[in-house]
Amino acid sequence: MDERGWNGKGKEYDSNSRLIFEGEYKEGLRYIGIKKKYSYEDILIYKAEFNESTKEGKMEKYTDSGELCYKITYKNGYGKGFDTNGNLIFEGECQFGEKNGKGKEYNSNGELIFEGEYRNSIRWNGKGKELDYEGRIFEGIYEDGHKWNSQCLTLNESMKKEILYNDSKFTIEYKEGKIWNGNVNEYCKGKLIFEGEYKKGIKWKGKLKEYDSIYGVILFDGEIELGEKHGIAIEHDYMKNLIFEGEYKYGQRWNGPYKEYNEYNNNLSSEGKYIEGKKCIDHKYDWCGMTTYNALFDSQ
Repeated sequence: MDERGWNGKGKEYDSNSRLIFEGEYKEGLRYIGIKKKYSYEDILIYKAEFNESTKEGKMEKYTDSGELCYKITYKNGYGKGFDTNGNLIFEGECQFGEKNGKGKEYNSNGELIFEGEYRNSIRWNGKGKELDYEGRIFEGIYEDGHKWNSQCLTLNESMKKEILYNDSKFTIEYKEGKIWNGNVNEYCKGKLIFEGEYKKGIKWKGKLKEYDSIYGVILFDGEIELGEKHGIAIEHDYMKNLIFEGEYKYGQRWNGPYKEYNEYNNNLSSEGKYIEGKKCIDHKYDWCGMTTYNALFDSQ
């Protein structure tokens, strides 16, 4: 290695000992070779062959299950990409086996969904729209890799725009890649999880539903005020047992009955009630469900 960086042939491996690049380096940059990217499940999701001395290359993008999404071929630094049905999905500048520079992106229906600048295949600066992993529609502009829902950016004014958001229109502020201020209906995997107001990136006031990520059970169904659980609520555990039904007060269970279950056999372990934030135990039970404590008798 000289003072400018690596020069010559080499290989790179990731933390799981998978070969992710093999080829030649020039001044520390991958210059000619083949690079690969893998999912957490060890499935190939990206492969690129490129030669920067001739500014040629080809890229292949795969789904998390290993199915081909599209191919991009470029010459003299400019390329086009097509999906498996032959639809044009990208045209623009490419470098180092990635989308780099100005480009346009289309969906399978031929609709323009992004126009601007890419850096290492990331939408960097420009205008577009996308569907995120929670099923929400973003439409606006990109600056330095961040999404903003404004037609123009300033340093001193808040950035707001009326956007399409799950087939409804809301005026919201989008900052740091997330909802910042405004009233929304928020969905996750097709389920309504929040209906209300965001304030400085926090769910501030409205109706909230929380789901177990594995079983899809509703864990919490209630209200939020000033960023805290507040008001009437119902809670279940992941086994669908009702564990609380009553009133929250700024993040704390305040009034109402509760139940707790043994996590190993799902038997009731204790039950009681909250009175003005204080947990009052009425009964306790052992592993087999036999009563070990009864407040009516044992407290006397």
